[in-house]
Parts: sequence; structure tokens; C-alpha cells
Amino acid sequence: IIAKKVLLELEQANDDKPMVVSLEQQLLTEEHQILQLIARQLPLFDLHAMRLQEKLFKIIKASSKDKSPQAAIAAANAATILNTAKVPFSGRDLRGINISGANLAYGILDRVNLEASDLSKVNFERAWLQQANLKQELL
Repeated sequence: IIAKKVLLELEQANDDKPMVVSLEQQLLTEEHQILQLIARQLPLFDLHAMRLQEKLFKIIKASSKDKSPQAAIAAANAATILNTAKVPFSGRDLRGINISGANLAYGILDRVNLEASDLSKVNFERAWLQQANLKQELL
């Protein structure tokens, strides 16, 4: 039910400033079934899925301005969902974000800019971080 709620809110979210309240409630990093259900809706080469992916990236980016705990939880969940769906983060400018507690294990973060970001408790196990900018980050 959580996965359906997240997807419904994501579909209905404003493209410019998506807000998905169900992502702000709790970290989903240990909710593998929920993550898989959501990730299955984000295939890499589907136009509709690409719009949903971009909304998730905007939720992550919003955490650079909105310093509330809810924004950080939503951003960490969005990052975990994208990574579970095997969406690469490569080349993105994500400086100043807060994705504390996200699971980016095995993620592809080539040339991503994470300068001055809060990456505390992020799982980077076997993540690809070639040429990633990690200056002034909190780990």
C-alpha cells in the first residue's frame, strides 16, 4: 500500500516542485519489497518513467534548500528508490543535498557533484564514484 501511495503522489506531483508526503514519513532503506515495487515502475527507457525519475531527482535537489528533517528523509528515500531502479546519478549537480541514510550501494555516481552534501550514514558499498566531487561533504 505504501508503494502505491508513493507512486500515486509522485504521478500527481507538480513537475517544478514535487512533494511526496509519503516519502517524508520514514526511511525506506530496509523496506526491500516496497523499494522493489516502486523501482519496477521506473524502467530506464520509458518516457513516463523518465518523468517520474526527474521528479525524484527534484526531491533530492530540494533538500539542498529545505533543511527540514522531512525533506532529508524524502531525499534519502528518493535516492534509494532511484538506486534500487538502477538509475545512474552520473554527471548530476547535487551539491548541498541531504540524503543521510540513503542506500546507494552499487550505484553509478560517475562525475556527480556532491560538494557540501550531508552523506552521513549513506551506504556507498561498491558504488562507482569515479571523478565524483565529494569536497566538504559530511560523511
